[in-house]
Amino acid sequence: MDSDSSWYIHTNNNSPTPIDEEDLTESMVSTPFGITRVLQIGLKVRLTEETAFKGVKRVIFIMPGNPGEIHFYRDIMKQLFEKTRIPIIGVSHIGLFREGTDSVQTPITVRKLTQHKIHLIEQYIPSRVQIIQIGHSIGGFMAVEIMKNIEERSRILHTVLLMPSIDHLAKSAGYRYMNWMYPLRFILYAFIFIMSCLPESFVESSMMRLAKVFFDPPDCVGEGILDLMSVSVASNCLTLAQDEFKQVQERDDTFISRHIKEITFFYCQCDEWVTQFQVEDLKNTFPNADITVVENVIHAFNADRKMIQIMTDLISEKLQRFSTDAINHND
Repeated sequence: MDSDSSWYIHTNNNSPTPIDEEDLTESMVSTPFGITRVLQIGLKVRLTEETAFKGVKRVIFIMPGNPGEIHFYRDIMKQLFEKTRIPIIGVSHIGLFREGTDSVQTPITVRKLTQHKIHLIEQYIPSRVQIIQIGHSIGGFMAVEIMKNIEERSRILHTVLLMPSIDHLAKSAGYRYMNWMYPLRFILYAFIFIMSCLPESFVESSMMRLAKVFFDPPDCVGEGILDLMSVSVASNCLTLAQDEFKQVQERDDTFISRHIKEITFFYCQCDEWVTQFQVEDLKNTFPNADITVVENVIHAFNADRKMIQIMTDLISEKLQRFSTDAINHND
């Protein structure tokens, strides 16, 4: 647990106790697709309770990349809420964190994860509440698919795509790396199995020391890494990656053109998953699109405190027009 644990508390599915909306709270939510971890901030009770959205006009809904553990986005959620005052809900992908693997039927696919997010929205967020999606990496692809497939399209107020994998993922440098790594996956599984047998405090501190060689990681990175220390999780992550390469093909320019004013794009200058050619092609195809190429950040920006701050400032600036009266405290 990090040193700022005063704002981070855990709740279970049997606790109807009101919570401080300033706290970032965690709960496990059961869905037909499996158990998912939910982090939320800005709501007075858990999102599964009927009164959770009383007075709430809009929320931010965050979808991670792969690996899909929402703990990696904890600092971003806290800082973004402080700047926008819009309630935020972040969800882990089913099967991609230790506690949820037994509840999921494999294989894990992009389509299944997208359906899972649609279910959560339609089941728990009232139709009167507008949704601002934030999707990172493959989460960006899912966000676009949600825009296409959700029953009430008007519910999606705006979509922010962070380094999104929305076209020709198999042309990326990451694809070549994964092709090289996949045959050696059993070495990875053996390493993870050994680490999972060691004390969690040792594993977390060791992984954080390694991370600090390259980044200035927030404490939540250590907790996120712990949630990946499972052979089942590693296998599901690699299975999802293989499906991503098959599913993320041609960019849907027809759909994007119709909704271009509802989408904000963020890219980084050097990205192993998105080529600069793809970014320039998007700019040329949609010259009026809201596209920002950010300096001094990488695809996994949530691994570094400074990069998190840069991205939080940029995102909150884009969302400022939606932050007024996001919550009616008199309702």
